[in-house]
Amino acid sequence: MTERQLLATFEAVDRGERHRRADFIEDAASAVWGGDAAEARVKALRGRS
Repeated sequence: MTERQLLATFEAVDRGERHRRADFIEDAASAVWGGDAAEARVKALRGRS
């Protein structure tokens, strides 16, 4: 999954409930980047949303 695809998915999920979106972002980032890299990407992506 590319970052662009991931961002598009986040935007779609954003139309739903906030806590569900946050959980999804964390799960997806962990699956894609894992560990500390995931944490950094989650922070960056949340900043853009």
